[in-house]
Amino acid sequence: MSEFDAQSEIDRFERLARKALVLFGLDEVEIEGRIGSSNVLFEILPAGGDAEGAHYALRVGSRDASSDQVMRELLWLTRLCQHEAGAVPEPILSRSGRLVESVSVQGVSGFRLVVLLRWVEGRPLDAGQVSLDTIADIGRFLARIHERGRAYRWPEELERPIDPLPVAADLAHRLRQFRERADDLDVLVDRAIDLARRSRGALDAAATGSTIVHGDFRIANLRVQDASIRAIGFDRCRRGYGVEDLASIDLGLRRRDDVDEARAALLEGYGSESGVSDRADEHIAAHAALATLDELRRLAVRDAHLLPKTLDWVERLAALLRTLLDEPE
Repeated sequence: MSEFDAQSEIDRFERLARKALVLFGLDEVEIEGRIGSSNVLFEILPAGGDAEGAHYALRVGSRDASSDQVMRELLWLTRLCQHEAGAVPEPILSRSGRLVESVSVQGVSGFRLVVLLRWVEGRPLDAGQVSLDTIADIGRFLARIHERGRAYRWPEELERPIDPLPVAADLAHRLRQFRERADDLDVLVDRAIDLARRSRGALDAAATGSTIVHGDFRIANLRVQDASIRAIGFDRCRRGYGVEDLASIDLGLRRRDDVDEARAALLEGYGSESGVSDRADEHIAAHAALATLDELRRLAVRDAHLLPKTLDWVERLAALLRTLLDEPE
């Protein structure tokens, strides 16, 4: 999507956002939009630059957004905020007492699920520059969230999320356009899914206990404020194993010269706060490969005019898969 097309899309959704903000009692505010991978996000600032005013994020979901997944995310965030206030987005109730509102306007197809979250303050992190001490703090922060998630249960009426382990044939079909840049892609997909399936089986057999995983715990979704780690982007949260989130962070650390030290700091920090061991070091490569497949799947649905840049990423991700699959289990 070009810069012009992105701004046009934001302009269309701004009318919907303004209508939704009224439902949350926010009429006179300044808003700034940006296009996400599956939604449109608006940063909500107090009118007139009031430094003391509340700072929010209004998220407009895609047309096919799952209401159960949105509710799953908001209920989990509400529970986390009881213990990690300010470190994760806090869901805000609308005037009618709802966590989610459904809104439509002319020019935007269908009704869209809209949520309001308190903005998580803090500066972004750079995986290549962050200190080893901060990486250990990330591990401790993640472990605290996982420990709280072990006993948490969502209401039974919420539909279970889709299993993140893809079907090899279906994924290979989606990625067929990338074969010119990675002629062994089908083989890599099969091997990665088999490795992840075997890892999942070992974790199930070990009975270490599942937890609520973030689902996209990348460096890009982390912030730091006053030396405290914070996280955003919980829209893919679900029940799983802690190693799945650790693998997402591990992928970001792999471009560092001191990757071994960085990984050790992450696992040391995580282990110092976690009462249950998933023997994460034995399973990180498998779940990092699974996360890489998911990144390839995301690239497969990008706009056609982005294909040249996308194909460059495909080459890098295919090379990463080869490395992950060749690591000793």
